[in-house]
Amino acid sequence: MEFLKKKVEGWILIWGFALAGAAFVGWILSTLLPDKISLSSGAAASTIAILLCMYVGTTLQIWMARYPSELDRPRVLLFKKEEVDLFLFSPAEWLSYRYLYTLFAADTDGFERLLGIAEVLNVQDDKRVQIVVTDRASGAESVWSSLDGGSTDYFRKITIKPGALKNG
Repeated sequence: MEFLKKKVEGWILIWGFALAGAAFVGWILSTLLPDKISLSSGAAASTIAILLCMYVGTTLQIWMARYPSELDRPRVLLFKKEEVDLFLFSPAEWLSYRYLYTLFAADTDGFERLLGIAEVLNVQDDKRVQIVVTDRASGAESVWSSLDGGSTDYFRKITIKPGALKNG
C-alpha cells in the first residue's frame, strides 16, 4: 500500500510540475511576443501551454513509472551464528516476510557462488531486514567458515536475490 501511495504522490508531483512549467511558458509567450504575431494571442499561448503540459507530464510519468533496471540491492550489516544463521540486511522494499530468497557471494573469478536459501524472518521497525538461512549450499564452505569465525570480509560480496522455490 505504501508503494502505491508513493506512486500516486509522484504522479501528482509530475503533473503539478508539468502544469506549472507549461503555465510559465504560456505566460512568457503571451508577454514577450509582439501583438502583431498571432502566437501572442491568449488562445494560442494557452494552447501551446496545454500541449507542453501534456507532453512534459506524460514524458515524466512514463519515465518515473518505468521499472528500475536493477533491484535495490541491500547490504549485509551483521551476521550471527546462533542456532540458525541470521543476517541483518539494509532496508529494501522488495524483501517481504515469509518469502524465500537466494544468497550469493561474488567470487574472484567473476562468478557468483550460491551460499544458500534464506527466508525473511522479520522486518524491523527501522526497516532493516532479518534473514535466516534455511539451507546452506554445498561448495561454499570457505565463505561460511569465514562468517562463522566472525569475519566481515564477505559482507560486501554477499547479495540476496529473489526467486527461490519453496518445497512443501
